[in-house]
Amino acid sequence: MPRKEFKTYVKTLIESETGQIDQVSMEGATYSNLRLFMTKVRECFRGAEFVRRDGNSVWVYYPDEPYPMGFIGYGDFRTEVQGDPQYAVGSRTINNDKYGSYQTQYNMKMTANIVTGVRNAKRYLRNYSLIELATSKQNEVISASGESQRNAGTEYRHSMKRLFDHESTASQMMIELRNIVDTGHEFIDASFGQDLATMFQFKDSYKELCDKPINMYFVRVSQKFGTQTFHVGTVDNVQMFDGGAPHDDFVRYTDNLPEEIMGKLAVLNMVDNETYVDDVGYRVDESMFYVVR
Repeated sequence: MPRKEFKTYVKTLIESETGQIDQVSMEGATYSNLRLFMTKVRECFRGAEFVRRDGNSVWVYYPDEPYPMGFIGYGDFRTEVQGDPQYAVGSRTINNDKYGSYQTQYNMKMTANIVTGVRNAKRYLRNYSLIELATSKQNEVISASGESQRNAGTEYRHSMKRLFDHESTASQMMIELRNIVDTGHEFIDASFGQDLATMFQFKDSYKELCDKPINMYFVRVSQKFGTQTFHVGTVDNVQMFDGGAPHDDFVRYTDNLPEEIMGKLAVLNMVDNETYVDDVGYRVDESMFYVVR
C-alpha cells in the first residue's frame, strides 16, 4: 500500500499554499541544481508538470491524472549521516531497505550523479495503473458502503435494549418472542407488541444488509483530444474481509457505455466527492467512481 502522501490528489497539491513553485524562494545551489534536475526529467516525461513538495523537492505529475507519479529533489535527504546534497527520486514503486518502511526514505533513491538521478526518475516515476487506482480508495469505499449496515445494526441493538435493557440476539427467549409476534398474538400491552414487531423489523433489515453482497464496477473517466473514455473493471463484494480485490479485467468504452453504468454515473455526478449512495455507488471525484452492479 503506497504511503499516504503518494495518494494526495494533484488538485490538492496545486491548490495548497506550499504548492506554488513560483511563489517559493529557492536560492543558491539547491535552486539551480533542482531546476536542472527538473529540466532533465521533463525531457523524459513530455507534458509532465511540477508542484512544490517542500523546500528542496517537487512533485511530478500529469494534469489529467488524479495522483502524482512521485517526486524529485536535490538535497541531503539521508538520516543516518550528514553529507553532500544528492539527486533524489521518491516513488511508491521504490523499496529502499536501508530504511524502515515507516520512513520517507524507504521510498527514495538518492545519488550524487545527475545522470543516475534521471535514470532513476525514468525507472521509478510512473502513473497509477487502473488496478492501483481501483484500490487507492478501497478503504473509504468499504467504510462508506457499510454505513447503512452499521446504522441498521445500531437501530436493532438500541431497540432491543429499550425493551430488555440488554442484548441477546441468539437466546431462546428471542426465538420464542419472534414466533409469538409472527403468529399475530395480541399483547395485553399493545405498545409492547408494537415495539417487539419494530425490533424484529430492524433485525430483518440488518440481516438482509449483512447477507447482501455489494458488487461494483470501478470506472475511470478520462478525456483526451475531445473524446471521453471510460475504463471499467469489476470489484466483487467490497464488504468481504479482504475488501474485494478488483479484477484486472478492464474494458474500454467511448460512446457505448452500458446504460446501467451510465444511469448510475449520472446520479453520482450530482453528489459531492467522497459520497456513497445506496444501491448506486461511490463518487471519488469527477474522474473515478465505484458503481454498484
